[in-house]
Amino acid sequence: MRSMQRLLICTLCLASSLAAQTWRVDSTRLNALAQDSTGQVWGIGAFMSSSLYRWEGDKWVSVPVSGISDNFRPYALTAGPDGAVYCLWSAGYEAHIVTWHKGNDLKTLAQFSGDLSNSSYIFIDPNKNVWITERGIHIYRITPEGKAECVYTIEYDHRYEANLPKGGRLNSNAVHATADGQGRIWFWSGGPAEGGGVPSLDGILIYDGRKFDLHSEFPGPPIKRYFVMEPDGADHMWLAGVADHLYRIDIKTLIAEVVPQPGPHLFRSVQRIFPVGRATYLVSADGSIPVPERSGEGRIGALWRLQDGEWKRMVNGLDMRPEMGNDPPRPFLATPAGIWIGAYGTGPWFIPAGSGEPVHIDWRYGYSLDGSEGLMILADARLLLVATTNGNETYGSTAIVPPELLASSQSPAEVRTLNPLRVLVPDQHGHVWGFLSADKVISEWDGKAWIDHPLPGSFDPVRSGSFGVDSQDRIWLLTGCQGSVSIFYPRQGTSETYFDFSAALQAQLPSSASIRIEGNRIPVPTFTPDGQIGYRDECGQAHYFNGRTWQAWRPQDIDTGRHEGFDGPAFFDRAGNFAVDIAGSTWDFTQAEGWRITSYERGLGTDQERRYPHATPPPPGCDFNNPDSVVQDRLGTYWLTSRDQLYRALPGLCVAQFSPGQRQPFVDSRTIRKVVIDPQGNAFLETAFRAHPEIEEYVIVNARPPLPKTTMQASVEASGIVKLHFETQVKCKVWFTWRVDGGEWTHPTASADTTVNWLPNGKHRIEAAALDERLQIDPTPGVAEVEIHVDRREQVLELIKKLNDPDYSVRDAAVAALVRQPALALPLLQSAREKADPDRRWWIDAAIQQIHVHPPKDRQP
Repeated sequence: MRSMQRLLICTLCLASSLAAQTWRVDSTRLNALAQDSTGQVWGIGAFMSSSLYRWEGDKWVSVPVSGISDNFRPYALTAGPDGAVYCLWSAGYEAHIVTWHKGNDLKTLAQFSGDLSNSSYIFIDPNKNVWITERGIHIYRITPEGKAECVYTIEYDHRYEANLPKGGRLNSNAVHATADGQGRIWFWSGGPAEGGGVPSLDGILIYDGRKFDLHSEFPGPPIKRYFVMEPDGADHMWLAGVADHLYRIDIKTLIAEVVPQPGPHLFRSVQRIFPVGRATYLVSADGSIPVPERSGEGRIGALWRLQDGEWKRMVNGLDMRPEMGNDPPRPFLATPAGIWIGAYGTGPWFIPAGSGEPVHIDWRYGYSLDGSEGLMILADARLLLVATTNGNETYGSTAIVPPELLASSQSPAEVRTLNPLRVLVPDQHGHVWGFLSADKVISEWDGKAWIDHPLPGSFDPVRSGSFGVDSQDRIWLLTGCQGSVSIFYPRQGTSETYFDFSAALQAQLPSSASIRIEGNRIPVPTFTPDGQIGYRDECGQAHYFNGRTWQAWRPQDIDTGRHEGFDGPAFFDRAGNFAVDIAGSTWDFTQAEGWRITSYERGLGTDQERRYPHATPPPPGCDFNNPDSVVQDRLGTYWLTSRDQLYRALPGLCVAQFSPGQRQPFVDSRTIRKVVIDPQGNAFLETAFRAHPEIEEYVIVNARPPLPKTTMQASVEASGIVKLHFETQVKCKVWFTWRVDGGEWTHPTASADTTVNWLPNGKHRIEAAALDERLQIDPTPGVAEVEIHVDRREQVLELIKKLNDPDYSVRDAAVAALVRQPALALPLLQSAREKADPDRRWWIDAAIQQIHVHPPKDRQP
């Protein structure tokens, strides 16, 4: 090990300018690792694999073990104080074998039978006894001489809040073991991520070499259950209670004392404790709640160090996801160069010795795996990083020379990531709003900088309800699904507070027609012109205001016997009545008849459709087979992910945003959910990890200046044809796209001149935007207004003739123009249909159908 450490130190002295490497990843599925004193790393396969693996070179190799038949599978693996690795094999619940491995040497220590669950754990004590515990009631021991026996069975009454029938054997929390400085074995139940389910061992079971003693309580503060237990020198143990405190117990007197914390509630949920020389490292994570400080960037958990009686926070925000019950223990590796610690849902952290800042190994270093549940220093001084299969979509193993990893290229200047506490919400101007920390502020991104606005009242960004931004750029803050609501005016710094969401909505009358709210878990309100209001709250109740009073119903109040929730938000149906969908049926309400089933209406869409909308297809001409995700932004451009690359696209154009081999966030196969373009053209991409859809990280792709600026000249000929001419300051390759009256953007063209035909009479607003070679689009399109005066009947008749044009794009444009003036077009289409041939009749029917399905407001004659 000393030679390995010397080699590591020498390697770390290499120049920091080493070029970034492409790391080779072995995709063998593993769920446990251990290393012997020769430097060999061992692993056991996941998902009922029958293989024991050893890392050789750059891959995992299955190691045959003599005497192990095919029906045995490895279930547990650990390293012992003698430098060997021990493996537990089982064939069902009754037949078991323990093997010993060091380098190329192996031994079978014992074969035994006994009731043992497949969630089993091994601990090797200083005297080379092998202890086997389980998610059950049995404790087995194998002596150095190979004698195996069940030495203890947990009694029913000695389990915490046991509620299973007498004789029930399974525990909700597994039993674990460790040794104190005097060689006694301590057993406890519970783990850093295991739930509070029952039953489990109540207290601590101590074996002193002769007998077992169960201690339900210790002198001092009452402690009933434990998550973590680790030796603290020769005379003490660390204990971490469940949602409690950190304790230090004298192993002779068994008196426990509360360890002073560096701040309130910081050690309520301790996950792991790592003694290293004269220092102690501790990981504390409050479930799935991110650390409150902005420096944590929305991640979970913190790493603390106790040295010379002083606590210091080394890393704030370790994990992208919470630790789960069947995750392997968090790896921790102390080297002369510094500390390596694994993380869940992301790459590991390196804390250099001395005064250097912690380094997070993520996509900037080419690390593309979802987690880092395994960390080992190999005999050749490379660092072996393993993302196990539990909880990881992208799993595997890779070995990297540490300085090459640490000196890999940093993120491109135009891209960065952001992990807010909640999703970000844009306002009408493209400004982005959200909570970046637990501070009592809401932050606004104006395109150049974050501006903090103090929050009104007692709204807690971490634990309190919902928030949204309305169409008047006011912030709505909801405390719980039926709690108080504050409407915050950030420009004035003032707010209005209401008893609940209903009162806040009612206060918007009579200007409610223009109120729209978009936000994080915000209810969707609907208004009618005569002052009725409806919505469904986050508690699953439908609320209706008839203009005088409010009423509320649960689904079972409407459809007796139903236990499901509403299919989606409440709405007003075609008859103008308040309506809800339940189990695929539409119910509407009238004061005269109450609730009744009516013809089905989709309303505002089901929760499933709203949460997971149908995938947007890529634009035509963008040749991708099944892209991983496609999203369209407010400027009409598409964003796609495919094969670990990000693309921006328009019909006929598709441009990769990163060069091949460039370090960028999408190497980890993340997908896109939404895109917000700010006033400066920067793109906020809300991304998600396929294995962990609850993880939301924003990738911010900064605009590369200069952004295209667009000017447009428009002129109208006597025939009604509009001529457009575009100009931009961009000197290299450029395209133009435009739209009329807020409709769809056209396919981009490289020509600076075009025409718009067949606009109906009246005023029209035309917007045009230039695009550069990266498909960056002008965020403030050029605008022109034109007014058309033509004989509308002659225009419609001409359009109907175009439905037989040889160019199908002309036919499409003619249909779109007819749909814009339905009152005049519909009778003329129906008349023309009587004499049309089958081909032309098909296009006439298509125009008629579109008029009926999407009847726009007809323009003035």
